[in-house]
Amino acid sequence: MSEKVKINLGSGHWKLPGWISVDLDASSLPEVCANLAKRLPIKCGSADLLYSEDFIDQLELEDARTFLRECHRILKPGGVVRILTPDLERLAQL
Repeated sequence: MSEKVKINLGSGHWKLPGWISVDLDASSLPEVCANLAKRLPIKCGSADLLYSEDFIDQLELEDARTFLRECHRILKPGGVVRILTPDLERLAQL
């Protein structure tokens, strides 16, 4: 059985053991340095698990849409995405 591909989007300096870190800040030493508001250099349907914490609230609405489309694109069928944000209801109202 192959190991699950787990990607931490907007990881910053916070690393999760066994996860691929993706962040724009090269000083945080991510495995993938990329702008999460643009197309990601990750193959379609390659991730089993996506995780992002306290990141999406930093994006403008159209960039957040791009980010979510990219999550959908890189996630395998049946995969799981978990996005945590301080107050999603408040962000939706904005």
